[in-house]
Parts: sequence; C-alpha cells; structure tokens
Amino acid sequence: MSQFPLQLNYYFITNLSLKANPNAIGDHGDIQPILADDLNVQFGFFDADEDGAIQCNLSVSSIKELAYEFSVEIVGFFLFEEDLTESEKKNYLINAPATLFGIAREKLASLSADGPHTKIILPMVDARVFQSDELELSIPKMKLSSKKSTAKKKTTRKKS
Repeated sequence: MSQFPLQLNYYFITNLSLKANPNAIGDHGDIQPILADDLNVQFGFFDADEDGAIQCNLSVSSIKELAYEFSVEIVGFFLFEEDLTESEKKNYLINAPATLFGIAREKLASLSADGPHTKIILPMVDARVFQSDELELSIPKMKLSSKKSTAKKKTTRKKS
C-alpha cells in the first residue's frame, strides 16, 4: 500500500465548546442528526514553517438551534512528499480541511455523548467542497493567540 502524498504531521485544538440547549428533546444515547445546512464551516491555509509544512485552520460551528450549540477550531500542520509540483500540491491539499473535519466530528461526538441530550455526529463531507481555483500556498502564517486571528485567509467558505 502506498502512502498518500499529503500527511497530517500534528494538530491541536484552539477552541472546543459545547452548550446544551435546555429546550431540546431527545433521549440520552440517541444520535442527533446534523445536516450540512446546520453548520458554518470555514478554513484557511497558511505557510507554517521553512520545512515546507502547510498550516490549515478549520472552524466548525452550529448555526441553528439544535440539542447543542457547538464550536470547534482546529489547527493542523501538513507535509507533502518531495518532488510534487505546485499544481499537484493544490490538488492534494483539499484533503487537509476534510481530515480536520473528521477530527472535529470525533471530538464533538465524544463530548456530547456525556451530555444531557442526544449525541451529535457531524455529517460526512466531500473533500471537493474545500477546493478552490484561487488557492494560493504562499500566504502569511497565522499568529496564534487566545483571540481569533486577524491573519488574512485566502480561502474561506461557508458550507451550504
């Protein structure tokens, strides 16, 4: 089996919040269906370091009343195989936010499983929703702080 040309080197979570809606109805242990229209998904790419890693920031939050109000922000650092063209890198890079989205799904499902309402599971996403013709890989590194970054994102998309 060959290795995929883009690999997640490491990630960390900068925000993870879950607030139970006191008016929600549902038995503990059931799965709360979440639809794509229930979510606000944003992402951005940044040059991470001189080793060629690409930083991908992903933010997922609820936008309508559900059993839980939630928000998760993840920063991941991805490395490419050697000898890839910029065009090939752009084609593979759409998998970075999709990978982080899977991590967000697991974290929210795990956290909500201990809550008073039904467990939530984010829907699967097609990596192509993260694709952009305007994607540029040479953009400034995001400065990390406790507040939202003011670094300019080249690619931002609301999931619809």
